[in-house]
Amino acid sequence: NVHLEPIAAIDFNLHGRLGSSDDDRSQALATSGAGHGENRATVYGTADTEEEVVRSNPVLMQSWASAPPISTGTYVLQLSDSTQVLRTIFPILDRKTKETIGHFAIDRPTASSWIPEEDQELLIVDRNRNHVVYSSANAQAAGHSVDRFHSHIEQAFDGTEENGLATAMLTHAGDELLLNRLTATDPQWEITTAMRLNSYTSGPRSRGRLLIAASLLFVAIAGYSIYSLTIRVRRRSEALEDANAELEQANEVVSEQNRLLADELQTAHDLQMRLMPQENPIVSGFDIVGRCIPATEVGGDFYQYFPVADERVVIALADVTGHGMKAAIPTMVFSGLLDTQVNYSTTPEELMPRLNSSLHRVLEPRTFVCLSLGELDPQRSRLRLSNGGCPYPFLYRASTQQVEEVDLSAFPLGIRAESTYGVEEVDLDEGDVVVMCSDGIIEAGNEAGELYGFDRVAEAIGQAGRRQMCSQEIIDHLFGDVEQFVQDSEQADDQTVVVIRVDGDKAPQN
Repeated sequence: NVHLEPIAAIDFNLHGRLGSSDDDRSQALATSGAGHGENRATVYGTADTEEEVVRSNPVLMQSWASAPPISTGTYVLQLSDSTQVLRTIFPILDRKTKETIGHFAIDRPTASSWIPEEDQELLIVDRNRNHVVYSSANAQAAGHSVDRFHSHIEQAFDGTEENGLATAMLTHAGDELLLNRLTATDPQWEITTAMRLNSYTSGPRSRGRLLIAASLLFVAIAGYSIYSLTIRVRRRSEALEDANAELEQANEVVSEQNRLLADELQTAHDLQMRLMPQENPIVSGFDIVGRCIPATEVGGDFYQYFPVADERVVIALADVTGHGMKAAIPTMVFSGLLDTQVNYSTTPEELMPRLNSSLHRVLEPRTFVCLSLGELDPQRSRLRLSNGGCPYPFLYRASTQQVEEVDLSAFPLGIRAESTYGVEEVDLDEGDVVVMCSDGIIEAGNEAGELYGFDRVAEAIGQAGRRQMCSQEIIDHLFGDVEQFVQDSEQADDQTVVVIRVDGDKAPQN
C-alpha cells in the first residue's frame, strides 16, 4: 500500500523451499494480514484431488518489515538467510487522479555470481533517485540515500571520465582505495569498485599494475552481469506496460457499457415518472399536492389522482416491495391495474378487495403492494380512507391544532387473497390537513442509526398546520426536515408524500 506495508506476497520460486510435498511442482506463497503480524495458510484442491499446501515465507516478510522507506526504484536486498534478491518497486496510480494508491514490487534473484575478495568492494547507485542499489560493504545501505553511507566515495570523483569510466584515489579510515566507476545509461546506474591498496603498495609496481588491470576486468564482468539483469527487468516492465494498456482498453469498454446502462436507467426513470401526475388536481375548496423521490433512478413508490363522477377524486399512494428495478416493474403493472379498476368502481370498499385479488394472482411470491387509498367528496368535505400496509394517514385538526393518526390496519395487497380492508370516513373543516406517506419517510435514517420516525413526522405536520402553510409548503417543510435529519446519509428507500388541505370556503356538509 502507500505506506509500503505488504498486503500480499507471492513467491513463485518457492524461496527457502518451505513446502512439505515430495513432488517438484511449483508452490505459491501467499501471506495476508502482514500489517497485523498474522500468517494464514490455505489449502487448495487440485484436479486429481491432491492438495497443495500454501505456506507463509517468513524470510520474505521480514525483508518488508525492515525495508527502507523508498517509493519506487530498484535495489539489491540481502535477506535474513544471506541470499540476495533484486527488488523493483513500481507505483500504482489512480486512473483518474494519477495519485499513488499503492505499490507493486517484483523480487528477482541476482544474476551476478561475483564473490568479493577481502580487500574489494562493489557499490551500485541509481543516479536518478540517488539511492544505493547494492553495496557489498553494507547490505543495509540498499534503498537508502548514497550520502548516508558512502559520501566519501561520491566526493572522491571530480567528474572527469573517459568512455564512461572514471578513476580516483582515496584515503579513508586509514585505507588507501583505488576507485573505478562505470556509468550505465539504461538504467542510469553508477557502478563503482573499491580496492584496498594497503597490502599491495609495498610490492613491485608491476604487481600493482596487474591488480589494477584485474580490477578493471572485474568492473567489466560485474557491469555486464548487472546490465544483463537490467535488460530482463526492462523487458518485464515493457510487458507490464502492455498489460496496463490492455487494462485501459477494458476500462474504456466498461465505461461505455456503464454509460449505456445509465441512459437506459434514465429512460426507465422518465417513463416511471410519467406514470405519476404531471400537475396537481384542481378541486374546489381543496389544495392537493404530491411528491415522489426514488432512492435510485427507478423505484417502487407511486401516487396518482383519478377524477370520477360528482366532482369526487380518488387519491392513491402505493409502495411496492423493495426499490430499484426489482420494484419498478411491479409498480408499472400495478399502475395499469389501478387505472383499469377505477373505471369499474371508485369506492374504497370495492377497489381494495379487487386490487388485492388481482395482485395475488399476478405478483411473484414475496412481492406485494402497500396502498393508501382515499375517496375525496369535496361537496360534503368528506374523505373516505382505506389502507393496506402503508403508514397510517396523518390528520391535523385546525380546531385543536393537534395531529392524530387514522388507525387503519390491514395486510398489504397481494399477500392473501381473502384479506379484508376497512374504510374510515373523515369529515374535514377549513384548515384541516391529511398527509399520506410511504415508509421511506418514516424509516429515513441518519449516520447515528436513528430513524426519523412517526413522532417527527407528526411534529413537522403540526408545525406546518399551525403556521397555516399551503400543501406545497407543507411538502417542502416535511422533506426539508427529513433532509436536515439524515444529513449526508444515503437515501435507502423511495420517499413519497401526498398532502390534502381544506383551503377556503367549502361546500356545506350533510
